[in-house]
Amino acid sequence: MNYILDAVYCQDLKETYDYWIDLFDLPDYTGHNLDALWDAMTDRSYSRIEVNHARLFYEQLAERGLAFLDLLGDLDRDGYHQVIIKW
Repeated sequence: MNYILDAVYCQDLKETYDYWIDLFDLPDYTGHNLDALWDAMTDRSYSRIEVNHARLFYEQLAERGLAFLDLLGDLDRDGYHQVIIKW
């Protein structure tokens, strides 16, 4: 499966969590925290995730945005998904 995650749609924390849950078709009960996202994303089958406008994570969410980028990097590093980040 291929996904395009566009940080344009991640303007605040609630919107970001809702966007990820919808985009990746995660369970409705997925919590709005990074641990819950990690658990839900590592339960998914391997996929390719292209991240567009990645710099907006930091510009719009500051340090929390960096945490989302870290999560994506960890998913790639640990072999759960292929993540391509476009700044």
